[in-house]
Amino acid sequence: MIIERIKGYAQLPENSNKQFCFKIANALALKGAIFRLFNKGWLMKALYYEKLDTDTGEIIENTKLDHKKLHDEFIYTKIHRGIPD
Repeated sequence: MIIERIKGYAQLPENSNKQFCFKIANALALKGAIFRLFNKGWLMKALYYEKLDTDTGEIIENTKLDHKKLHDEFIYTKIHRGIPD
């Protein structure tokens, strides 16, 4: 079975840092999942998309995401399209 997840390191609104790993349904849900974290006030320090085979434990894909570009897109979307808080 293949699972997809986002992993990273973020600064939380309470001025604490946290490593996280969230399973996502598919690559199409990736941006929505990241936007939800931004909407909670998380400031990303590092962000990765990972796809792995649970049968073998092999990492199929491990891509570092440009969290600054995603945050800029989130801000633009929130201002111009109105993402609710």
